[in-house]
Amino acid sequence: MCFTVKATTKASKLAERYSVHTDIEDAIRSVEEKRSGFDHPELPVVVQGALTPMRWGLIPVWVKTREEALEIQNHTLNARGESVFEKPSFKDAIHNRRCVIPVEAFYEWQHVGKEKIPFLIKPSTEPLFSLAGIWEVWKSPQTATPVKTFSILTCVANSLMAEIHNSARRMPVILSLEAACEWIEPGLPVPRIRELAAPCPEEWLVAERIAV
Repeated sequence: MCFTVKATTKASKLAERYSVHTDIEDAIRSVEEKRSGFDHPELPVVVQGALTPMRWGLIPVWVKTREEALEIQNHTLNARGESVFEKPSFKDAIHNRRCVIPVEAFYEWQHVGKEKIPFLIKPSTEPLFSLAGIWEVWKSPQTATPVKTFSILTCVANSLMAEIHNSARRMPVILSLEAACEWIEPGLPVPRIRELAAPCPEEWLVAERIAV
């Protein structure tokens, strides 16, 4: 799974890396070291042609109230790549609204007996991970204000992540920069989407045990 990330790179640098436009001001970007999905932070997300802020935790268009929206967000931080085409919350977005979430790292916990050991997972050679995601626009019936939200796709863990995330053996879908640009293209065939939503090579990752 993927519930905690490090995402502090300036929007201008992200826009340059992915060759997209952005209206996000660097001055208002958070510099918090750890961003928990359960806080539903606003993160910069790459869509076709743009870098735009979105809330973590996808809200499906059919949600009727703010209370329902807040409740469902805790269950949509991640979307399983194996079932994303069938789930009512995700099946339209995976076809039509794919995105990339740039992060410098993500955090995972290894279970050893009753102990939970934290690890920081970083790219081995690249400055950033490009996490595959899907997004949605939800409008509150009370305010009619559009809210953009996203989920991070997950897949079965590669050998390194299976050893670290040994309770569930899952990991985020990590794309190369080239594949990230392909991921957000409209009209991508389903077989290619499935092919991209796979575990990355373990040599792409560096795992560091960190203090609690």
